[in-house]
Amino acid sequence: MDSLAARLRPLLVDAARRRIFPGAVVAVASRAGHTNIATSGHLTYAPDSPAVGPHTIYDIASITKIVTLTATLVLANAGRLQLDYRLGDLLDCATCRNVTVRQVLAHTAGLRLSLRSLQDRPRPEIEAAILAAGPVTEPGARFYYSSQGYYLLGKVLEVVSGQRLADCLRTTVLGPLGMNATTFNPPAAWRQRIAPTEDDPRRGGVVCGVPHDESTFALGGVAGHAGLFSTAADLLQLGRLWLHEGTVGGQPLIGRDLIRASIADNFPAAIGATGFRVQRFALGWGLDDRNYIGSFTSPRAYSLLGFTGPALTVDPEVGAVIVILNNRVHPTRDGPSRARCHAAITTAALQWLCGADHCP
Repeated sequence: MDSLAARLRPLLVDAARRRIFPGAVVAVASRAGHTNIATSGHLTYAPDSPAVGPHTIYDIASITKIVTLTATLVLANAGRLQLDYRLGDLLDCATCRNVTVRQVLAHTAGLRLSLRSLQDRPRPEIEAAILAAGPVTEPGARFYYSSQGYYLLGKVLEVVSGQRLADCLRTTVLGPLGMNATTFNPPAAWRQRIAPTEDDPRRGGVVCGVPHDESTFALGGVAGHAGLFSTAADLLQLGRLWLHEGTVGGQPLIGRDLIRASIADNFPAAIGATGFRVQRFALGWGLDDRNYIGSFTSPRAYSLLGFTGPALTVDPEVGAVIVILNNRVHPTRDGPSRARCHAAITTAALQWLCGADHCP
C-alpha cells in the first residue's frame, strides 16, 4: 500500500506547477484514531523558499468561524447560552433585536454588510457600522454567507463568557483540545514557520503573520469571523471533536444532541445561498459542497473553506477528518481556481485512508 504522501504527491506537485498554491499540508484522521500528514512544496514560489513541513502555520481565515461556532456550543452546553437567544438581548444592537444566535450561525440572519468595505475606517467606526447594519432580508428566510454575523457572534461570546474573545476561545476550545499552535496575532518567533499570503501594496507588501482578512486586520487581528492561525495537527483535533460528536479524550465537551443539530439544515425552507457559492449551511458548516469535497465523501459530509486556502471536512459516515492547508492567495488572490484541486485531494486522501483499512 502506498503512503499518503505518495498518493497525494502528483496532485500537490501539479498544483504548484499550475500556481494554484506553492505548497500544502494535508492531514487525515479516522474515527479509529489513525492519522497521517503529508506535505509538499514551499512557502512561496521563490527558488530558495523554505519547504513546507508538518508544523507550518497558515492563516486559516474563515475556519475561524468553526472555532467560534464550537465555542458557542460549549457555552450552550454549559447552560450559559441558548441558540435561540436574540442578539438584541445580548448586545447593544437595536437593528438585530430579533436576530437569533441560531440564524447567525446558519448564515440566515439577513446580515449582508461587506466588512471589507470598512477596512479604511478607524476601529471604533468599523465596530459602530457593524452594529448599526441590521438584516436586509427577513431572518431565517435566505442563506447569505455573512462575516458580519460571526463578528457579532464573537461579541456575544465576550458578553456571555465575561472574557475577551481570544481568551474565551482559548478557555472553551483551544485549551481543551490541546490546540497550542492556534492563535490570533502569532508571536514574532513563529514568523519563520508562517506561510505568507497576498502581496498587497496597500499594506506595504507581502502579508505574513497578520490576518489577510482586511477587516480583521483593521480590528486589531481578533474577530469571530477570521484571524486565527493554525497547523494541520491542531485542525485535526478540532475535526476529531466533531467526528466524535462532542467528546475529547472520551470526555464530553459538547452534548451529542447539540452536535447533531449543528450539522443539520436548521432552516430547510430558506432560499438557496448567495454572497458565497450556491450552497446550504448547517450551523457554521457548509453542506454537500461537492465542487470542493468531491464525490467520494458521503452525503452526510460537512465542510468549510477559508479564503486564504484552508479547508476542513468531516465525514461522519466514512468516519474521517480531512484538513487541507495552503496559501492559495500568494502572491495574488487572482490565481487559478482551487476547486477541482481540493476535490481531487480530498478524494485521494479518503481513498488512501479507507484503502489502508483505517476507516470504520
